[in-house]
Amino acid sequence: MKIRPYELSEVRVGEFTLAGYSVAGEEAVIVAPELDCVFDIGRCPREALVVNHLLLTHGHMDHVAGLPYYFAQRDFQGIATGWPWCRRVWSGRLRP
Repeated sequence: MKIRPYELSEVRVGEFTLAGYSVAGEEAVIVAPELDCVFDIGRCPREALVVNHLLLTHGHMDHVAGLPYYFAQRDFQGIATGWPWCRRVWSGRLRP
């Protein structure tokens, strides 16, 4: 069995940094630190914990599985609750 180390790939786009990881059906996350947002949360990499705005594209588990961990860790570390942004149809299901 080959063990793959978890690592976010990083790309600079002008003055912005995009760091992310995506494997279909496994995890999708893109952190944009200068914009203080993360597009989807995947399994919530450590780099996403300090970002305040979560932009969720859809509710598949490979995109949102880390939500409980995100909110629990922020609470545990004394970081203010983040803000999830999603379609109105499932907004009532997201409560920190």
